[in-house]
Amino acid sequence: MKKECFINRIIMNSSRWKEKSEVKILYQNESIYFHCVSIFHYIFMIFSFMLFGFICFDDDDEFLKGIGGPGVRLLYLRKNYLVQLQVGFFFAVMMHIVEALYAFKICKELNIRSDMALKWFLQTFICGYISLRHLLEFKDQQKSKQK
Repeated sequence: MKKECFINRIIMNSSRWKEKSEVKILYQNESIYFHCVSIFHYIFMIFSFMLFGFICFDDDDEFLKGIGGPGVRLLYLRKNYLVQLQVGFFFAVMMHIVEALYAFKICKELNIRSDMALKWFLQTFICGYISLRHLLEFKDQQKSKQK
């Protein structure tokens, strides 16, 4: 199933269940390599971070009570484990920052253009390892080509 990547408008197959040979990159030049993850991953990660931040730092209980069973459980966690939730939130944010910086470092090692490196940085900052794994696979492919 082909889709249009909303970040850089490159048409590619991003299904992880298909054979690796079926995933084709339209550009032959490795310096402009970019693999866009699914829009589902963007929506899920942004929603998850917003909910996690809301649980950790907002005092309004009505929203959590209004979403039923999961809200009651999240309210229990917030009332009894607030410090642990806040530490977990900051840890998750720091992990995304470290992953994004690592993706930028890999892009510089692979001589990927700076505009594509910025796209990798932003995508990895938002989606985390879901994005970073594509760059790591590309890095391994480049190493095997050089041997």
